[in-house]
Amino acid sequence: MTQQKGKIDRHRKLVEELKKKQKQADELDKKFNFLSKEEKRKRRTRRLIQTGALAETYFQTSELSHEEVEELFKMFSDYVNHNKPKKFKK
Repeated sequence: MTQQKGKIDRHRKLVEELKKKQKQADELDKKFNFLSKEEKRKRRTRRLIQTGALAETYFQTSELSHEEVEELFKMFSDYVNHNKPKKFKK
């Protein structure tokens, strides 16, 4: 009887350890997903800033309002997209 109780106790301890390890694994998974999303967001932000800087440089838009810049881009977007070299089309 005591031998069986010892096995049950060991089994319960093992189950508790496994639950603890599962919780740790879940927390690591959440942290990884958060960091992955954060990294993607940072890359996108950097790309948008760089693209905006290029647009400001080549179209000299630093003195224009946001609405004027948008209007300027709309004027040329069809032309640029239609005449874009194949290597830039994705």
